[in-house]
Amino acid sequence: TSDQILLFDFLRQVHQRNPEVLSVCVADATGNVLAHHDLKELGEKIEVPLGLNFLKRGEPLCQESFSQQICVETVSMGKETHFVQAIFDRTRMRREINEALNPLKMRILLDSGICILIGLMFSLFLVRRITDPIQALGQFAARVGKGHLESTLSVSRKDELGDLAAELNHMAVQLKETDQMKQDFVSSVTHEFRSPLSAVLVYLDLLRKDPDIMLEEKAANYIEIIAQNLGRLGRFISDLLDIAKLEKGKMEVTRVPTTLNSAWKDSLVLMRSLARRKGIEIHYQLPQTELPILGDPDRLRQILTNLLSNAIKFTPEGGRIEVFTEEQEGHYLTRVQDNGRGIPPDQKPKLFEKFHQVPESRKNIKGPKGTGLGLVIVKHLVESHEGTIWVESEPGKGSTFFFTLSKNGKESKHD
Repeated sequence: TSDQILLFDFLRQVHQRNPEVLSVCVADATGNVLAHHDLKELGEKIEVPLGLNFLKRGEPLCQESFSQQICVETVSMGKETHFVQAIFDRTRMRREINEALNPLKMRILLDSGICILIGLMFSLFLVRRITDPIQALGQFAARVGKGHLESTLSVSRKDELGDLAAELNHMAVQLKETDQMKQDFVSSVTHEFRSPLSAVLVYLDLLRKDPDIMLEEKAANYIEIIAQNLGRLGRFISDLLDIAKLEKGKMEVTRVPTTLNSAWKDSLVLMRSLARRKGIEIHYQLPQTELPILGDPDRLRQILTNLLSNAIKFTPEGGRIEVFTEEQEGHYLTRVQDNGRGIPPDQKPKLFEKFHQVPESRKNIKGPKGTGLGLVIVKHLVESHEGTIWVESEPGKGSTFFFTLSKNGKESKHD
């Protein structure tokens, strides 16, 4: 009939247009095939699915295996009830679904990647916006802690970090003002001390040398003790004045043609008397020839005097100090070596800081303990002569200070 022809044609088109459909047919309630996409299957008998009689119209019943899916649904044809059976290729269905979803997956991955990238960039921006100012604050605090009180922070933010930067700037200004007041006070006090101290030393010297004044031995000893302590006080005042000049950049170093031999010998003569009081021997070795140098004679003597004073202070009674100078290309190398207690490794980087003294060594010093200014001044004077200074030491084996001085340099001009 025409209805059967239309049904066959419809089933064939369903099969052709849907490659995932392996088979599609219409059968009666007993399983006889009434219509099939393949005419060869007409009249064949198929298995009637269990529960077919209980199916409601529009509710298909499906059974699945790994490779196939069989779906049936009841249809009414006149007074009789038949069913439609379709067999699907599940493998092909999965492949086609995956092929259809692949572009969507790629789009999702691409969009996700873009979102993640944008999120990372935004996070990095936020992190930098927060951490950069914090790092700047930390660096500023470190500079101020090292004494660079002229440092300032640029304040462009209007948030809490901006307020903190403004407060730190204010703190630095106050510290600078306080430091300047301290420097002015120290400079003023030391100058005020220096004049009367010099007068006292002059009169003490007159008392000791005036042939018309006969002093008892006990009184002479007292005067000698007074003179020694006033000498210590004078050196302390000189160090404070030098530090004040150094901090203001006004420490004068006048370089003229001279020789190291004379400067070193003057220092050695001066310090040997101090060393003898502790039973310390000072041995020195200088080249036989003259060692010409463009330098400040007074400052050169101060370099070796401070280093020898430091060595005597930390060398035990009966110890030994050696001074050795050799000529090298473009400069002179000098070492001052003692056999004292030595310096712990963690203390060496701090030796050339103002007022710093090695705690362990300070406890074992008998007599004057110093101010911690001598090495700071020495370092500045060495560098003023285009040289460098460093120390090598092991605890219990003494210390050796090395320093170089440039032979030549720029001669100071005088008006």
